[in-house]
Amino acid sequence: PGGWLAISECHWLSNKPPEAARAFWQASYPDMTVVEAGRQTAQRLGFTVDATLLLPKDAWLQDYYHPLEARISEIKPTASRELRDIIENLEREIHIFRQFGDSYGYAFHIFRRPLDAV
Repeated sequence: PGGWLAISECHWLSNKPPEAARAFWQASYPDMTVVEAGRQTAQRLGFTVDATLLLPKDAWLQDYYHPLEARISEIKPTASRELRDIIENLEREIHIFRQFGDSYGYAFHIFRRPLDAV
């Protein structure tokens, strides 16, 4: 039967992302695609694309990275070796975003499958 599907997905915003950003995300999310590829996948699966909205760059900073940096500052001095490894990766991610955040971002997709879809 039909229905709605709403997902958020990290996408490349460029067909040729900077090498440093590509290398970072290759390790974390090797299947990351451009926005249009995500839309095409949904269409291939029988969905129509009702909307695609890009999360503003400021939302990454204000709502995610700034609070994350504050928390890192609190816990880093007493972090275990394992936690320091995680922190270092998060700090790399923040650095990559500050340098190359225009080349990738989160898209919020709203897809619909008609009631008569097979």
